Amino acid sequence: MKLYRTNSVEETKDLAQTFSRTLSGQTLLCLEGGLGSGKTTFTQGILSFFNADPPYTSPTFSLIKEYPLSKKKNGISFLYHIDAYRIQSSDILNLGWEEIIQKPETLILLEWPENISSVLNKKALFLSFVWESDSTRSITLPNMPPKDIESTTNVVL
Repeated sequence: MKLYRTNSVEETKDLAQTFSRTLSGQTLLCLEGGLGSGKTTFTQGILSFFNADPPYTSPTFSLIKEYPLSKKKNGISFLYHIDAYRIQSSDILNLGWEEIIQKPETLILLEWPENISSVLNKKALFLSFVWESDSTRSITLPNMPPKDIESTTNVVL
């Protein structure tokens, strides 16, 4: 795990876009952290990297937002942004979870994974977000080609 600190919305999105270069299909990213810790902003950076059609809003009430990509990138054709804040494992299973996680060209961005932990697979990658101040966030990312990330961002701790 590698810790990064961002000091603005733009830096958080830039870090997400740089991290996105390391991602491939059939990946589940579990974004952990409190309200306002940067999870949705980071997700917006990933969606932007993959040229998903905006708007990039949190699926708090719709629960799942699907973004089919017009052009495959990094082996990814579909992105799903899931907000599990208001649900539990049985709810997500009724929303097609098993089908979503088995698609080979899919990237899943899951906020509040602790609420559906019993259905997460062992290959899930956990990212941690901490709100430090109005502008500063600490973000812990899995060790995935650190040279790729470190060489293009100024937010490394």
